[in-house]
Amino acid sequence: MQAYKVERPDDLPLLSKILESSDLCQHLDNHFHPHGNWDGISFGKVVSGWLLYILSVSDHRLSYVEDWVSGRIHTLQHILSEPDLQSSHFADDHLGVVLDHLGDDSTWDAFEKDYTKEFIEVYDLASDVDLTVRLDAFIGQGYRKEGALFKVGHSKQRRKGLPQVKTMAASLDPLSLPLASEIVSGNQADDVLYVPVVKKVQSQLGKKGLLYVFDCKGGSLETRSYLKWSGNWYLCPLSKVQCNDNQLKKYLKNRDSDLVKIKDEATGNVIAKAFEVYEKVSDESGTWRERRIIVRSDSYVKSETKKIDTKLSKAQQALQKTFERKSGRKHPKTMEEALKKASSILEKYGVSNFLDCTITETVTERQIASYKGKSGRIEVKKSYQITCQIKEEELKEYKHFLGWRVYATNAKKKRLNTIQAVECYRAEYKIEHVFNKLLNKVTTLIPIYLQKDDRVKGLIRLLLLALKFDSIIQHQVRKNLDGKAIKVLYPGNPGRSTKKPTTQLLLYPFRDISLIFLKNEQGELLVQVLPLTDVQKTVIQLLGCKNTIYEDLKNISIFDSHIVET
Repeated sequence: MQAYKVERPDDLPLLSKILESSDLCQHLDNHFHPHGNWDGISFGKVVSGWLLYILSVSDHRLSYVEDWVSGRIHTLQHILSEPDLQSSHFADDHLGVVLDHLGDDSTWDAFEKDYTKEFIEVYDLASDVDLTVRLDAFIGQGYRKEGALFKVGHSKQRRKGLPQVKTMAASLDPLSLPLASEIVSGNQADDVLYVPVVKKVQSQLGKKGLLYVFDCKGGSLETRSYLKWSGNWYLCPLSKVQCNDNQLKKYLKNRDSDLVKIKDEATGNVIAKAFEVYEKVSDESGTWRERRIIVRSDSYVKSETKKIDTKLSKAQQALQKTFERKSGRKHPKTMEEALKKASSILEKYGVSNFLDCTITETVTERQIASYKGKSGRIEVKKSYQITCQIKEEELKEYKHFLGWRVYATNAKKKRLNTIQAVECYRAEYKIEHVFNKLLNKVTTLIPIYLQKDDRVKGLIRLLLLALKFDSIIQHQVRKNLDGKAIKVLYPGNPGRSTKKPTTQLLLYPFRDISLIFLKNEQGELLVQVLPLTDVQKTVIQLLGCKNTIYEDLKNISIFDSHIVET
């Protein structure tokens, strides 16, 4: 037999089965209607094929998709049930049109509402009455000039001066499943974005009594009030605007309950202590009683203590260096200048309340003899020395209040007791992991190369859609493992096992599956698929699929009219 062509289906049949289970294509085609000049396969099938590329390759760049499709054209024709599928249907200009449609706010919101609702029903994600939704914002940066969408704003990224776009997103626990998002310019404040996203989540889930967890930027009275009067619960730390230091000290001094100990599940060590108080909160809609949980984390105490000690040490070193007389170093010439320099350093390090600095002036006189007609004189020089002493009492009192944070919630204790509230917020890293997947790992959004604002919006939405499937794959496998471990997933370390595999690890064993097109002596075209390994069969079974999704690739022969020799 002669080999005509070899394709690499890898994880595509498995991923396609997951996409197909939620009826994605039909929902896309119901809401997005391309221009009459649109040619080729349907809008939904193009998006599905592109999602397969994103999930399989972990890349979002449009210009690479067409060549990728060309290398596995018959596999994609089969798994997408599109015999007329061509690589040109995934050209970058064609995909640009797709993003134009996905970037339309009203159409996307309508699609997301209907599709997410069915997605949750298909995978039975809303059966738990105590659902938890997490909210947070992430930014995407690009090398470009500022525009309507890309603005320079506060950023935790390395390149702080780059224009950026901001996305407020909601995810559903325990899957970390992206639900809804709001995309705005990069200089937009976070606090006004929480309520719009909450409203989108409410329209998708159609349920009250959900617990919304977010950081202190969402802890404004307006956000808490909306959640209260819309029949939901909230949990968030309060900023110093909502609960200042004086109020915190008042809570601590008037504490009338014992501290509740929060322990680490793995080690059993106490990691935090907490107590509760009640506070009446009012707005124009009425008054409600809010639980305030005052928590002191041991790790946070150590971190904050180390931070203030480091600041004190650096401030003292900077002061001594400034007042040291040394060649090439500018020494203060007047007491006013000396005081100004000392004050500037103390303010820079934020330690004015903890360092007591004394500046002394030394005056030296030197007799200058007459010389070449110049009369003798007395030269007066002034120098300044500084001594610093730590205000031990003030520092001790400051450290006594370090590490305390105030959490606010309107949830009843039956829904969320003290320990559960602390542990729930400590799991805020879950939504951060979603952002890490989107920005750096699974879909690698940064940097953003697209220039048109609508296409940038469309791309972010497409990648969040991809993460829905990433989350459900990971959740389904972990659920079906039921605490058991699985091996042969880690590259280069087949003996290593894990009870909590990620989607990328689960797809790794499928990287070397080949589809071989053969022609026998009679000129008949045959298709062969390499046998599945045990670990591949295990992953397929854990996802609720059957091995036939790969065995059925042999039926590609019915679409073989365009197979060419390679």
